[in-house]
Amino acid sequence: RPMAFCLLLLIAPCQLRAEPSFVQSGEHDGFSRLVADVPPGSRWQVRREPEKVILALTKHKDSFDTTQVFDRISRSRVGDLAATSGELAIMLGCDCTVSVFPVGTTHVAIDIAAPGVALATPLLPPAPPVKTAEDAAADLVANNPPPPVAPIALPVGSRGNGTSRQEQSDTPFDREVMSPAAMAALTQVQQGLIRELGTAATRGVLQTAPGPLSAPIVRPQIDASAFDPDLPEVSVEEPVPLAERRIGNMRVTSSLDLPGAQTHQTKPVADAGAVCPPKGALALARWGDDQPFHVQISSARRQLFGEFDHLDPDAAVRLAQVYLYFGFGAEATEVLSLDPQIGRDRPYLRAMAEVMERGGTIARSPFDAVADCDPETALWALLSGSLPRDTRNADAKAAMLAMNELPVHLRAFLAPALSRTLLARGNPDAAASALRNLERLPDALPASARLAQAHLMLDKGETVDATAQLEDIAGENSEQSPLALIELVENQLKTNQPISPEIASLVEAYAQELRATELGPKLRRAHIFALLRSNQFDRAFAAAAELGGRTGEPEAVDLRLHLIRELTQAADDVVFLEHIFEQSDTDIARLAPDDRIGLAERMLTLGFAGAAQHVIGTLADRPLNERRQILAARIALALEQPYQAQAALIGMQGADVTRLLADAKRLAGTYDEAHQLYSETDQPERALQTAWLAEDWQSLTPKEAPVFGPAAALAGQTVPPQIESGGMLARTAAALEESLTARRTLNHLLGEAALQVGAEN
Repeated sequence: RPMAFCLLLLIAPCQLRAEPSFVQSGEHDGFSRLVADVPPGSRWQVRREPEKVILALTKHKDSFDTTQVFDRISRSRVGDLAATSGELAIMLGCDCTVSVFPVGTTHVAIDIAAPGVALATPLLPPAPPVKTAEDAAADLVANNPPPPVAPIALPVGSRGNGTSRQEQSDTPFDREVMSPAAMAALTQVQQGLIRELGTAATRGVLQTAPGPLSAPIVRPQIDASAFDPDLPEVSVEEPVPLAERRIGNMRVTSSLDLPGAQTHQTKPVADAGAVCPPKGALALARWGDDQPFHVQISSARRQLFGEFDHLDPDAAVRLAQVYLYFGFGAEATEVLSLDPQIGRDRPYLRAMAEVMERGGTIARSPFDAVADCDPETALWALLSGSLPRDTRNADAKAAMLAMNELPVHLRAFLAPALSRTLLARGNPDAAASALRNLERLPDALPASARLAQAHLMLDKGETVDATAQLEDIAGENSEQSPLALIELVENQLKTNQPISPEIASLVEAYAQELRATELGPKLRRAHIFALLRSNQFDRAFAAAAELGGRTGEPEAVDLRLHLIRELTQAADDVVFLEHIFEQSDTDIARLAPDDRIGLAERMLTLGFAGAAQHVIGTLADRPLNERRQILAARIALALEQPYQAQAALIGMQGADVTRLLADAKRLAGTYDEAHQLYSETDQPERALQTAWLAEDWQSLTPKEAPVFGPAAALAGQTVPPQIESGGMLARTAAALEESLTARRTLNHLLGEAALQVGAEN
């Protein structure tokens, strides 16, 4: 027993020492955290080296337990771990910021943050820069200067009495201080050289020699024995034929092996700095086979849970991939949601499932940073809507290359979505090419592809053919019919074309059927526009009140303004007057200036000059608008405001302006000026009327005028002198004749229909 007790005491410390330091991990917003145990009696030290961080534990020889580290974090920031007896090397996957701090006395935490993410904990100083080959060569020269070169003596005369000429270079290797710009350029060249060398080594273009390199053979440049027979002859080796020589550092390649020659080859790192998915990670075509759907799904589902009802993450991923192979995005999302960690570790699968479910753009796509990695990432980046608007042709070509590798049923599903995306990004040629991928198939084009064809027709201006195709799709009662109806209504609005009541009724039916879906609000708006284009204004205003009401939401405001514009331009007079006065002044003031001018013109035409003046008053006086000023003058004349009309016409020119100004002068009582303006604008009747009303009407009224001429002539007659020779009888007869002429003139003037009370003007 004493011996066993002593043996137990000796073994116990060994067992305690045999505990490795357990390393835990956690993923946070913008950084990953590693926490390592610090055994009692040990001290920790962290140092930064190029592309890695070293954690060293003194007096600890039992290595580290890192088996569960990558269960919770990805490899975007922590690329890999390498543990020795007392050190843990953390390989960095980016140009990361590192922070180190103790957690009590038993743990040490290391935070690795992505570039640009600020850490509140103490930062670890960056690693010293790695010396380049040029710097190493310069240090080697500075620390180990080369031995002096022995001069070469060449006799130029006789062998016994010769003189020699010595040449020796003593140029020092001085290095001047480089400017910041030169240093930056040198750094860029060095980085490019390192990158190209790495690419060449990865692709096999550059290979190292299999054996150690032999020392170079120093050969004299001149055979000195030719001048001095006592000198030994220089032995010259026979050249080895090239076919028999083994060259270990040479390889014959083609131009495709050059870096960057293969546009669509998988890259390890994207241009944005993110690590590209592994090759084949997005090979959707290999996630299924020719077996029936139920066979593949049932086989994958049987492996989902083990004998203890524990979820198998690998089996869940496999089942999600099978669902994606058949185009079931919602089901794949549900499988990935069984364990939230599975979805977080595989963001690309989640994004693909969301694209298949929604058929288009998603909010935040993980493909944004890796779009240029390979054709698969280019395809899903375009489908998820993460690329910039100025999509390059190379991206479209890569995406279509990946599209061609998909099975037929997925091409029929995804090609129309890719075509719409490319068309929206201003690349109609690539959009048409994506659809031609389906046109070559023996089966008829699906409705989604024909809808994408209609979009291309509209983009090319082929409105008639596009409208006919949209109407055909809308009448098929397919999944694409509601989308075709919405596109049809919007196209008719853009081209100012009417819509039949049948189309409006069909839109209403779909709006009612799909009211609880994402398309519901869009269909209800399309129904309102269809009612307007089919002259059903009463129903359109009622439907708009149900949809948006009088709220201040931007979409509701835009809808009400569109109703006012359509009401002004297309409604009958009675319908226009019935609805226009129910609109609020706020909405009318939100109309564009041209729309408000059109509304005021129609109000003035219908005799509502006051309402028209109220509308025109909401427009700014500056800058001057000829259409607005002329309309304001017309409204002022209708309201018998001649001076306001004249003020509105200040600075205006033209025949219409002159006519309105003449009317304003006549209404203000300045008939002389009005007569002159009417004469200038070739309005003889108005000129004659204003001349009759003018102060100097006798001189302004021509004698040959049909109505006022005789009166002006009569008023201009002078009384002849008394003629004594004629006697009383002659004078009486002349007076009676003058009286009769004056009476006839006055009767004709007073009996003129144009001068009767109530006559126009």
